[in-house]
Amino acid sequence: MNIKEEFYLIALEQIYNGAPLYIIEEMLVYLIQQEQYLKCAGVYKALEFANSNTMQSIEKELEIW
Repeated sequence: MNIKEEFYLIALEQIYNGAPLYIIEEMLVYLIQQEQYLKCAGVYKALEFANSNTMQSIEKELEIW
């Protein structure tokens, strides 16, 4: 598993466990400021997935990994 996938799963799991999206967005901004672009890509992917899917879909996505 690479760093992008790790941060995708971390962010998606936080969203699934009830973290407000604005917290994940703040994490994304922080990572951008730190120029951690692979980590940013993972977090961004999780936000996009969460915004366009149901909690059931998120749960299934987490089960796959």
